[in-house]
Amino acid sequence: MGLSWRFVEGMPLVDLLQALPQDAQWLGMRREIFLQRISTMCQRAYQQIELYFHPEIWLQWTGRIMPKGGYALTISNVTRLHLIMNAAQQSNKSTIKSMADMAENRDNNTGEHVLRVARMTHELALDLLQRNTFGNQLEQSILLHLGLSSMLHDVGKVAVSDSILLKPAILTPDERRVMQSHAESGYRIIRKIQDAQLDSDYFETAALIALHHHECWEGGGYPHGLQGEQIPVVARIVAVSDVFDALTSWRPYKEPWPEERALLFMQEKAGKMFDPRIVEALERVLRYRQDSQRMRWDIKMSVGDGTMDNDHRILIDLINQLARAHDREDGIVMEFVVDELYNYTVRHFQREEEYLRLGGYPHLQAHQALHRTFAEQVVGIRHQFFRNFDPALVDNLTDVLARWLQKHILGADKEYQAYFAASNLDPQPELDRA
Repeated sequence: MGLSWRFVEGMPLVDLLQALPQDAQWLGMRREIFLQRISTMCQRAYQQIELYFHPEIWLQWTGRIMPKGGYALTISNVTRLHLIMNAAQQSNKSTIKSMADMAENRDNNTGEHVLRVARMTHELALDLLQRNTFGNQLEQSILLHLGLSSMLHDVGKVAVSDSILLKPAILTPDERRVMQSHAESGYRIIRKIQDAQLDSDYFETAALIALHHHECWEGGGYPHGLQGEQIPVVARIVAVSDVFDALTSWRPYKEPWPEERALLFMQEKAGKMFDPRIVEALERVLRYRQDSQRMRWDIKMSVGDGTMDNDHRILIDLINQLARAHDREDGIVMEFVVDELYNYTVRHFQREEEYLRLGGYPHLQAHQALHRTFAEQVVGIRHQFFRNFDPALVDNLTDVLARWLQKHILGADKEYQAYFAASNLDPQPELDRA
């Protein structure tokens, strides 16, 4: 295969493993992370790992301890199998993300709600697992698909008419019954897809969540009026994630609540609407997010427009989240953040360019060119990320974001701030609030 390293009989296992990441064609994780993960390998009777090399070569390493000492090593080329399995997994992920985006676009014109819910769901489950809060009700393997499965929690809204879904006033009893039917509609939609899938873990979990995430801890929820432990734990987790994000997000019928107010509401409803143990996990996750911020919004970053400033705050939050996930080597959260960042570039750039167009900004084309360059960088890293998760890609993305913050937000965006201030223009009232 053209790889520069060679196996030598009698070579200490530790020396062999340490040599792998030094190969010129190594495309796996950073050396220090790789060595950390295989540090206990020599004490195990059996171990199997996958190694990634250029170009698109996946090798499966299998080691068995021999009765008289030493290891029997087998290296197999599993590139074809890996690509087939990865393609199937990516197909499932794409199906879920597309369905979730379709449902969300009818509700609040962004697909970011489901990504934020997915990210929070994963973090809550991780916290609860680390504390063994639910014992065997919540297993480690659920982390592989729970966040992504949660994205379909409201897919049944596709069956609800816009006149009800987007109604800015209080719903009538009949309208509320129609709205509540989205739980069972979503369950039926997901089950049809599940029946056609070979790997149905994503959809099996998604169906439970869609059906039960509106049940209440003390009863009285819908569609079945379950209570307490009768409600699947995955649905209880998503219920907390979903309501918290809904409270802190803008909707056609409400302004966003500050996090402090939303958390207070969740605490008041613990033991009534929500499993109190999951609300406690929410408190811990929010505290961790707050305490681990690497970058904070500063008034010096303002461009003089509330909508643009809010978008830039979102970018800073994504940078902080990316750094936190990177510190914990959490590839699942990183994937959600990368997806959010991709959506952000599309949504924010469209809004900012419309803002500049309405204001008659003379350097609009140059600004658009900067947007295109940045978007291409994000898309390129996103494609690499999905082909092979490597924390080193997060370093690259973090560098891109840091440069963008410094050169664009604190540079080019300040130029249009100065232009509008000098011209006494305010195109903002004509912009869509979504």
